[in-house]
Amino acid sequence: LEVGAGQGILTWKLVDALKGKKNFMYHFTDIGRTFITKARKYSASNNLGDKMSFSIFNFNINPELQNMANNNYELIIAFDALHNASNLTDTIFYLKNLLRPDGILIILESTYFPQWLHFIWGVTPEWWSQIDRDKSVSPLLHVNQWEKLLGKSAFSEVFVFPDKKLQHNTNFILLFCRK
Repeated sequence: LEVGAGQGILTWKLVDALKGKKNFMYHFTDIGRTFITKARKYSASNNLGDKMSFSIFNFNINPELQNMANNNYELIIAFDALHNASNLTDTIFYLKNLLRPDGILIILESTYFPQWLHFIWGVTPEWWSQIDRDKSVSPLLHVNQWEKLLGKSAFSEVFVFPDKKLQHNTNFILLFCRK
């Protein structure tokens, strides 16, 4: 399951790498109907119809209310999407519940934006819609904020990349969270 897949920047690279595998199914989701429509067309034109499913999914709302079953996914991927969650604590809880036992949530998120990018994204309501964190500077979380949040989420394991020595040299964080 990929949540907040958007234009499929990560999706199509992953699906291309998985094409030859027998037992994979990729569920592409986003809140935007346009993204779903474009992804369906791309999938059909690349003969991926039997390996992919598509649905509108709002990770701010309980998945059960969106006809998504708990304990259903081995792997959930969120690529630069979760900073848009209105309540990240709830969103992490929802995603964790969608995972099967020992399932893995992979999060890749920006941790820093140059100030000039706020002039672009800062005019959208979603950029400032978070209710569960300080957003006076940016809705993006720093590494220590991600670690604190995921520590409260009761995952059995959380791995953070890059490690502490290199975190000051990057604007992204990669998190592996095992249920």
